[in-house]
Amino acid sequence: MDAEELLAIGAMVYYEDNEPVAYAAYVAKPIIGQGYFYCTLYSTAGEVSSSDCGTGCVGYSPRNGKAGRCKYSGYCYEPTEKVIIKFKKMQCREYDRNAAGKLKAQT
Repeated sequence: MDAEELLAIGAMVYYEDNEPVAYAAYVAKPIIGQGYFYCTLYSTAGEVSSSDCGTGCVGYSPRNGKAGRCKYSGYCYEPTEKVIIKFKKMQCREYDRNAAGKLKAQT
C-alpha cells in the first residue's frame, strides 16, 4: 500500500522531506452479532434486517452455491486499543494506548 491508500483507510502517515517514513493504524476487530454487515461487492454497509441483501440483489451469490449467506457479505469492524506503527525500514511495533506510551516489539 502506498501513502494515499493508507490515508484512505484512516491510517496516520508521517512524512519527512515529503517522503512517507512511518504510518500508524488501529488494530480492528470484527463486530459480530450486532446486525450489521459489509458488502464487499458494492463497498457498502447495512443492517441485516432492513437491507436489500439477499435474493433481491443483482450481485447475490450464495457461499455454498445453493442458498443462504451471500459470498460478498463481510464484517464491519471497530478499532481496538492497539495501534500498529510501521517505519520505512519495515520495523513493526505494536502500541497499546492504555500502557502509558510504552512500545513493545511485535514478533
